Amino acid sequence: MRRIALALLLGLGSSVAFAAANIGPVGGITTDTTPSFAYVDEDASGTIDVTEADRVQDLARNIDTFDADGDGELNQEEFSLAKAVLPEMYG
Repeated sequence: MRRIALALLLGLGSSVAFAAANIGPVGGITTDTTPSFAYVDEDASGTIDVTEADRVQDLARNIDTFDADGDGELNQEEFSLAKAVLPEMYG
């Protein structure tokens, strides 16, 4: 009986944890679950390299498509374009 109660509590806790993970636009996941630039730019360099792009589904394999200046990284503007064109990354 205790195991069932514990399992139920853990199950309820995990759904609350997932809801709480929607933490806001500054440095994390935004309210609509779209990763922010600051979240993906893990080293805060102002650009997203291929390693950082791996944090977001489909972004790394499409980085060359959106890298308008050809530097091998995405700046804020290029990242915004990728978000607009590849919405399946954020589903």
